[in-house]
Parts: sequence; structure tokens; C-alpha cells
Amino acid sequence: MTDRGGYLIAELTADHRALEELLVRLHVANVPRDRRRSADELTVAVVRHTLAEQHHLHPAVRLYVPDGETVVEREARSRTRTESLLEALEGEPPGGAGFRSLLAGLRRAMTEHVREQEELLFPRVTASLATRQLRRLGERVRQDGARARHTADLSPPPTPLAGTAVSLVDRAHLVLTGRTASRPHPHG
Repeated sequence: MTDRGGYLIAELTADHRALEELLVRLHVANVPRDRRRSADELTVAVVRHTLAEQHHLHPAVRLYVPDGETVVEREARSRTRTESLLEALEGEPPGGAGFRSLLAGLRRAMTEHVREQEELLFPRVTASLATRQLRRLGERVRQDGARARHTADLSPPPTPLAGTAVSLVDRAHLVLTGRTASRPHPHG
């Protein structure tokens, strides 16, 4: 990308396209095992993307975009809804009506996220940050993404200990951030 959007906007937009592709792959998968594998892959990709936003986009939005704190709070609520859908999807049989219903809700949530960011937020970010800031942040997103693709196994522990993360969303957060304790759960 050669405009002032630089690398940050290009990296996050490329993530959006990859997430949309994973959603399509999940939607067209006919075999339950393939649906589960695609759902798990989508879950990890969404967590990686939201971590990139939390670590790189949101701090810049807070500092430089007018009403940035409000924007970040809205993004956090959207992320919580999306991660709740992903956790619920993990608990559903991949061939059932509940899975299909949750998948439809997830598709709506992700479509709204992409539209809001690409049509409303990204132009504001591009107008508010210097080109060098956008490039530096984009490079960090790219580096984090490369590290995330080479992370450890996300399979659950054989016997989960009390208070440990058990959902794939939680395990992805732990592995992708390098933490050893569970993230606070948004539902209590």
C-alpha cells in the first residue's frame, strides 16, 4: 500500500480478508470434522487479530484519534461478543442447528466489525497518525503475526486444573500472549 494508510491499515485489512476467507471455508465445509477444524482455525485467527488490534491499533486510537477512548470501548464490547460466539461455537456439535445459528451470528458480528473499521475507523487513523507511525505499527503487527503462526500447540491440557483456561479462545490468548495465567473472563 503506497498511501498514508501505510502498513498498519494494510496489515489489518489483509487480516480481515483472511478472516472472511476462513468464514467462507467454515460455511461450506460439509464434514463435521472439517467444520470443527475450520472453526478452530477461525477462532485462533480471530484471537490473533484482536490481540494485534489491542496491542497496536487501540493504543494509537486512544492517543491520536478524536474520541479515541470511546472508539476503543466500542471495539472492546464487539470483541467480547465475538469471542463469546466463538466459545459457544466450540461447545456445539458441528453438524447441528445450534452450530449453524451461532455461525450466522458470528458472520454478522465479523461483517459489522470489518465494515466499521474499514469504512469509519481506518480513515480516521490514517488522517490522525504520521506515515512513520503507521509504518512502524504495521511492522509490529506483521512481526507479531509471524510469531503467532509459529506458536505452541493449542490443544487442551489432559486434565485442566481449577482456574485454568479451557476454551480455545482462552488457550489462544494464553499462547499468543505468552502468559501462563487465564485471562479474565468477560462473563464473570
